[in-house]
Amino acid sequence: MREYTEKYLDIARQTAAFRELSAAFSSGAENCAYLFSSPDTLLSEYVALLLACSDGERSDTKCRRIISGRCSDVIIKNEEFLTSDADEVVACCSITPSWLTRKYFILNLTKTNEAAQNKLLKTLEDVPECSVFFIIVPNKNALLPTVSSRLEEITPYLPTGAALPTFGSNLDLALYGGRGLTDYDGLLRGEKAYALESAIAFIEALGEGKQLLAASFIPQKRDEAAEVLKFIEMIFGDIMRVHGGISVDARGLYDMDKQTKIYGLEALPQILAAVRRAVARTASGKMTSVADALVITISEVIKCR
Repeated sequence: MREYTEKYLDIARQTAAFRELSAAFSSGAENCAYLFSSPDTLLSEYVALLLACSDGERSDTKCRRIISGRCSDVIIKNEEFLTSDADEVVACCSITPSWLTRKYFILNLTKTNEAAQNKLLKTLEDVPECSVFFIIVPNKNALLPTVSSRLEEITPYLPTGAALPTFGSNLDLALYGGRGLTDYDGLLRGEKAYALESAIAFIEALGEGKQLLAASFIPQKRDEAAEVLKFIEMIFGDIMRVHGGISVDARGLYDMDKQTKIYGLEALPQILAAVRRAVARTASGKMTSVADALVITISEVIKCR
């Protein structure tokens, strides 16, 4: 199970999703099933955890017990969700909460299968007494329509200007690339640092005409390539914002003025479209072809501007 930190609960407390559901629970809402549909799945998990921590009287001991996975009334599944996990969840529904007023099921279904989802159908259709379900996915389309139709959809998002903790290493990477809690945490801990650094290196190498070097910064593994391409799209988006007069702090990670001169405003829409096509093509698994096509397209665009 993922290790959670109490510092991120304060971030979840700043979201509209928490305020909305906290008010609903205070009014007596129960036997509910919610769909948290957001690319920021880590933030979704923290919102759900905070709602469980807010059950009854506030207690730091209770919160620590919940986020450490030691509360039997809070069932957390944030790895691959299999049919055995679904069986466990259904079985737990018949057990009366012993420590909280409700049982909370926090299920990240980013990685799952149809069989596991189907096992939850009856339970989600008629949520057992004193139970609350939070089904978490990066996109609603990740679920079977028969599952998503049984859920009330809410999209947790990080408020503009949210106070983020600044502990740990890779702080500049996190402050620049962390547009959501998932990316912020991954960059801060170093898990996504390579992806952002590769994206920066790709753009710099391509701007200097080093096509082969640029292509080498797109990983051969599909998931890793998709992560790098996501940051490439983010950086080109920031370059476009600077062209539009919006200030962007690159935290000294690269020379924004230099890249703005290389990648002109008229070229950026075509470049961004090419990056999005590359993201879609990662599904083919042919990362070398994806990288080569992207490099050639962007090189031709900036050469012709």
